[in-house]
Amino acid sequence: MPATAHAVRPPGTPSRGRPIAGRGPRSHPRSRVLVAVTLALVALAPAAIASGGTAPASPLPASPLPASPAPAVARVDDSAAVLRYDAARDAAADIERALSAAAATRRRVLLIVGGDWCKDCRELDALFAREPALAQARDARFVPVKVYVGSDNRNEAVLARYPKLDWVPTLIELDAAGKASRATASTEFHSSEKLDPARVRAFFAGP
Repeated sequence: MPATAHAVRPPGTPSRGRPIAGRGPRSHPRSRVLVAVTLALVALAPAAIASGGTAPASPLPASPLPASPAPAVARVDDSAAVLRYDAARDAAADIERALSAAAATRRRVLLIVGGDWCKDCRELDALFAREPALAQARDARFVPVKVYVGSDNRNEAVLARYPKLDWVPTLIELDAAGKASRATASTEFHSSEKLDPARVRAFFAGP
């Protein structure tokens, strides 16, 4: 074509390289596919969780359960026990308190009649001090109450309720009603004129 000749464009035909007014660039087919796949995955996520899928872990730490309190340990109240001879004590009141404590702890009252002037009474006390397990065996079954008897206080009114004393010390077991169920002089615990711990333990074990 001659250099002076010009190609004739139909009216309304745009120049090459210029977009037509009112139309944006065409989207790429690959971009449309990625958008569709993403939307499909988002739509399927709730269904996966409802059908047993794993839910996202909670960022909050689990609170520890409070520790259970330790059970309380039961203790035997031996405030009613009388472990010393005392001529000034009210023996009747001591016995009443011991009977109440014995009923509350399912034990019995054990009267130990004697005095600190008595050699055999001191030997029995020394045996309990020398063998703590023997004293524990006594206290496990009885509430012990020492009742003084001597020239300065014979406690006749109290001791009249129980069998007559022929020896001190004498151990008198009381039942729940306060009546004597057995009375045993310490001579019954002797072996070769000495106190035998095994015989004392057998007495505490019961008839």
